[in-house]
Formats: sequence, C-alpha cells, structure tokens
Amino acid sequence: MVVLGGEKYGLNISMTRFVYFELVPEEMKKRMQKTQRIFAAMQNIMTDGMSYKEYFANVQKLYEKEGCLKEWKLHHQGGPTGYSCREFVITPDTDGVIWKNQAYAWNPTIQGTKCEETTFLTDNGIEIFTRTDEWPCTIVETEYGDCSVADILYVRVE
Repeated sequence: MVVLGGEKYGLNISMTRFVYFELVPEEMKKRMQKTQRIFAAMQNIMTDGMSYKEYFANVQKLYEKEGCLKEWKLHHQGGPTGYSCREFVITPDTDGVIWKNQAYAWNPTIQGTKCEETTFLTDNGIEIFTRTDEWPCTIVETEYGDCSVADILYVRVE
C-alpha cells in the first residue's frame, strides 16, 4: 500500500494506492471491489447541507450492503480536508453538515484494502484532485451514480 500526501490547490491532499508485484489474489480483488463500491457511493451520496450524522448512517448501510457490517469500525472513514490531513474525522455522532465547495478525503477500508482520494464537492458532483492518467482506474456504477475509482496496479516482474 502506498499512502501519499502533499499540497495541491493550496490544500493538504490524501490518497492511497496499492501495487502488487505478483498476481493479485482473487480474495484481495473481491475485497477491493467491495471497497471501491463503497467509495464510489460515498462520493455520490454527498449533498450540500446533508448532516454528517445522516451521511455516516448512509455509509454504515453501504458497508452492510457489501456484507461487511462492522468493517467501518476498524478504520476512520475520513472527513473534510483543507489545511490538515483531515480537519476532523467524522463519526456517527459528529455534528455539522457537508458543504459544497469543500474538499473531502473519505477512505473506506475493508480487510487490507482502502480507497482514498481528495475530492471537492461542487454543484455538479465531485472533482477528484488526486488523479493522474497514468494510474489504472475503473468506473464503478452505484445506485447513487458513477465514479472513477483507483485500481490495484499490477507490476509484472520478470
């Protein structure tokens, strides 16, 4: 797993990437696909003015839908970002609301897999700040909308 941070657009950015130097085990692929679906849905369920409590309740349902009911408890799910890696990490009890024109770094995690990007909520959905054309991605379709999500990079070693 590669975790990178830095600055872009004057804000602190967070992202996670996975690289395998052998074939990715099928079980890892399946867990990553579940994590990718949760990540994609997390991006698309954000709406301007939605309470963090409502958002987190929806996130818990996403984990449940993937058959991973308690996985959200094993790692924080992220939160708004800006000057720090996270301005604060949201929990089921966090007061406040999601606002457009705010950067967020959500990071769902399931048993050794994680999806993490720094995104920016706009009137038209999210813009992903931590993306390059060189990294493999998959368009993940959810009932809430589609989202491009980083894949595991397989580097063949001869």
